[in-house]
Amino acid sequence: MTVDYLTIDYQMGQTPQDLTDFYNGYGNKGWGISSIEAVVHNQRRVVFNQEGGVVQYLVIDYDAGKTPQQLTDDLNGYGASDWALKSTDLAKTNLRRAIFQKNGTTGGGGGADLSAMHWVPYVGPPQSFITWDTTRDGDWTMVANKGTSDRPAPQQSGPEEDLLPAWTPTQKNARATYIMYNEWTVNTGGWVDQYGGTVLAQNVNALHTITLAVNGVVKDTFTSTPANPITYWHDITPILIASGSVIRVTVKVNQVGNNQMYWQEQAGLFATAPTYCSLAVGSKDGAAVSDTAYDCHVQFIPGTMSPDWDVVAFGGAAAGAGGSGGGIAEAPSDGTTYGRMNGVWNPAIAQDGDVIDGGAF
Repeated sequence: MTVDYLTIDYQMGQTPQDLTDFYNGYGNKGWGISSIEAVVHNQRRVVFNQEGGVVQYLVIDYDAGKTPQQLTDDLNGYGASDWALKSTDLAKTNLRRAIFQKNGTTGGGGGADLSAMHWVPYVGPPQSFITWDTTRDGDWTMVANKGTSDRPAPQQSGPEEDLLPAWTPTQKNARATYIMYNEWTVNTGGWVDQYGGTVLAQNVNALHTITLAVNGVVKDTFTSTPANPITYWHDITPILIASGSVIRVTVKVNQVGNNQMYWQEQAGLFATAPTYCSLAVGSKDGAAVSDTAYDCHVQFIPGTMSPDWDVVAFGGAAAGAGGSGGGIAEAPSDGTTYGRMNGVWNPAIAQDGDVIDGGAF
């Protein structure tokens, strides 16, 4: 049987993650390590042989002062996840570098089809993945866009916030269709999973369109003709947001007949940037942006995420008010008549002739 080999030189001084990525670039093409040797003090030469299937790599630095038993226990921890030690090397005076390999279909979902998505159960950290590996970490289903040892799921780092902060708006009106938006520049990474606006009582049965854009690119839009007033939150698959990104939520309300159409705004609210933002501005009907805020909302969850992973799906409940489709939750189903005041369901008189008898309706 013919065996193919490939010889590559690389420089020392790389981080474990950089070297893991370097090796996985070859492993994705089926190259397994045959040997590693020193060329000069700061250069290594690796000889690969073709395995005929995907090969995964993981590079770890460890303390040179470990006892034999400590090192045995550490290595067995990786061995329990099918990582085979291929080589050790000097990283620094007090550090050693271990290079692990996982071959073919025993690792990463594997197989020789490098263009296909591979399902890999998440058991880490630590765990290494190759391009197109798909896994579920908590509520997140993620796909790797490169070889990586980074954790798949984004990790929340603070409380979620509606980027339109608590406000005391003024209600205004005009006989016209209007378009208004708020725009936020975030100063931390995270994700958004809901956006929305308020359907005012005077605007029911008017066509409402809400749109979410990130860095000028429309990510989602929703159109409805609501029959009831509601604070509406529209659920979406989370969109990862890098620090410095610009998020815009636009609300358009179409005029009905010759009716007065109403909106809410608060001048000066954005003079101070909201939490997680370096800047926020609003605009209506194409006017220059200002510190006036309008009734456009987005839920932002701060967190850390790896650029090596893309979101496939999210299985948890979205942040903020409402379930799928957003808005206020349904009234309790217990045989009692309810009415809603300020977003809260309260017992109510169902019809003329009902009697309030000390609390029962």
